[in-house]
Amino acid sequence: MKKTIGIGVIGMGWMGQVHSRSYRQLTDRFWDSDARPRLVVCADEVETRALEAKERFGFERAVTDWRQIVEDPAVDVVRRSGHA
Repeated sequence: MKKTIGIGVIGMGWMGQVHSRSYRQLTDRFWDSDARPRLVVCADEVETRALEAKERFGFERAVTDWRQIVEDPAVDVVRRSGHA
């Protein structure tokens, strides 16, 4: 039985897009893995960028407040992209 891993990405600039593409490819690249990624939510302070990422990569939701990702019980893994 495959385990679904809920993923949230904070920051949908260039690096956030790279990570989102990679998560989408996990099932194909690691076809024999017991884990299956689920793109739950993406966040960006620029609303249009968050909404575009949602449509482009297939996230279930898009938000402008990163705290919504951290607080979401459906998210198991959080990836923060951008500046440290």
